[in-house]
Amino acid sequence: MAQFEFRYAPRPGWDQFVSVFLTEDWEGEPGESEEMSPAWFGIHDIPFDDMWPDDPFWLPRVLDGESLRARFVFGEGDEILEQDIKAVSGF
Repeated sequence: MAQFEFRYAPRPGWDQFVSVFLTEDWEGEPGESEEMSPAWFGIHDIPFDDMWPDDPFWLPRVLDGESLRARFVFGEGDEILEQDIKAVSGF
């Protein structure tokens, strides 16, 4: 559904490219990681205040079925310094 380029100006070693997939069928249970503890939320109850600051800009669009390419540049304190989000016809 989406491809992202994340740049971390203060820490270039954290830069990453991320692909986002959307599924309605799966097996097993989501697992906890250092970064998050999975939980289920209704679409209108997504806790954006507890998530990365870029998530409100793209997640609702992906959940609405849009395919996106985006680039985010973060500064200190996870401040978004730059963002560029483009809808694409698919991958």
